[in-house]
Amino acid sequence: MLAVLAVLSLAQPVAAIERPLILAERAAAATVLVREGDVVDEDLYAGGNRVLIEGTVEGDLVVAAFETLEISGSVEGDVIGYSPLVVVTGTVGGSLRVAADVVRVDGAVGVDLFTGARSTVVTGTVGRDIQAWTLSLDVRAAVERDILGRVFDRARIGGTVGRDVEITVRDLEVLAGTRIEGSLGYRSDREADLAGDVVVGRAITQRDPVTPNVRVQAIFTLTGVLVFLAVAGLGFVLFLLMPRTLQMAVDRMQSRTFLALGVGLFVLVVPLVVLIVVGVLVVDSSPELALPAAVIGLPIGVLLLGMLLFGLLVSPVPVLTVLGSKLTKQRRSALFGYLIGLLIWALILAIPAVRVFVTLFMALLGLGAWTLGLLAARGRSAWALWPTGKHRKPPAEEVPMVEQPALLPTAVSIEEEEEEWPQEEIGEPFDPETLPLPFEDEDLP
Repeated sequence: MLAVLAVLSLAQPVAAIERPLILAERAAAATVLVREGDVVDEDLYAGGNRVLIEGTVEGDLVVAAFETLEISGSVEGDVIGYSPLVVVTGTVGGSLRVAADVVRVDGAVGVDLFTGARSTVVTGTVGRDIQAWTLSLDVRAAVERDILGRVFDRARIGGTVGRDVEITVRDLEVLAGTRIEGSLGYRSDREADLAGDVVVGRAITQRDPVTPNVRVQAIFTLTGVLVFLAVAGLGFVLFLLMPRTLQMAVDRMQSRTFLALGVGLFVLVVPLVVLIVVGVLVVDSSPELALPAAVIGLPIGVLLLGMLLFGLLVSPVPVLTVLGSKLTKQRRSALFGYLIGLLIWALILAIPAVRVFVTLFMALLGLGAWTLGLLAARGRSAWALWPTGKHRKPPAEEVPMVEQPALLPTAVSIEEEEEEWPQEEIGEPFDPETLPLPFEDEDLP
């Protein structure tokens, strides 16, 4: 979108130089201003932080503003674009079609008003229809035809409506003095709050909220199945390629559960914060720095996002392994425990009330376990920055010495019955005359 606006804006600098209608020489600058009393006699493509229309634009206005779009003058054609804040206090002769955070129309829109925003407030006039896709809607205006759309939170309707009101909403309030020439129809599970003097030309109809489309439900279901299968497949690959690191992650999770939860929260939050900061820097940078910021920031954002997504995919593996092993009381292998854990997780996913909480808990615990396991495994490499020891294994892998029981006793005492030897064979034991000497029969020299 920004690239298209930059290319299309090249037609504007010549007119801006010949007739200084725009404060910046280009329509792509930090601030684009059409001053009061000045006239742009063709379409205007404006990109910058702020776009201020105080004069007159005789054609269409196409905008990409990163801070504010303010129209206090007149745009005779349509207004199309994006800005976090859109304020119209002047006149738009055609339609106003914007995506924004907040849209406020206090002036006049000649044709249609279409918004995709967090908040939409209309107090002016609309020549035809209001179509809003918004979180909150507040209409206290003169609308010539219909009010249509989807309001996710609260809608307040006031003023006059030339035809019908047909919206899907959570809470609907119709203010005092409101006049609806046609019918009032709304989809909500809550009854609307109607003031006593509200005038509705035809019927007031409340319908149940529309259930999600079958195709949409099928897409979400298929996505969940594919994610489950991806986690299961990655688990088998990790058992095959990284068994020791996986074992360390499991050991750290069992011995330091709360630490693993804290580390997992840190690992999840920090990349998200960095992504938000990089996005804000790219969006809020000046037009001259937008391209360098995008060239540097986008690869960093893609890398962080990819690492985070991969970490979330492998995070359930150690948690499911421990869960299955606990239930089987470690009678089988860890891989068998992982299979049991997968089965239990599949059953939990079928329960809408708890599946989001359980999956988030598993993600935090698993991210922390993998982080602690990888840190513990760093010393096994000869290239490690902080090895755990050159000749010694990491403490987690040291096998405790177990004293083996002796297979044979060191000394055995056997009691034997005393046996008396015949006296005539050896004579008296200590009588030297009866003991034969070894040299009796030999001749002495």
